[in-house]
Amino acid sequence: LTPAAKQLLADRGYDPVMGARPLRRTIQRELEDTLSEKILYGELRPGQVVKIDIEGEGDAAKFTFVGETKSPAVPDSAASIAEAVQR
Repeated sequence: LTPAAKQLLADRGYDPVMGARPLRRTIQRELEDTLSEKILYGELRPGQVVKIDIEGEGDAAKFTFVGETKSPAVPDSAASIAEAVQR
């Protein structure tokens, strides 16, 4: 989540009377449901890291979901072990 997306989520999930209680439903409606649909329809693929941002402003603001392929990084300690085994 980008800082702008976090702020929008907080704004939509906070109620002056109920506090942050509605936040769970907001997360489900705004993020989980859309994310699930994008996975089901093949817009997001396994192994991708999803960046959630917003477009628009005010009441018209929408969350955007962009899948970025990331190669798994090998920790230095694992690389050292692999080199030692190969010797």
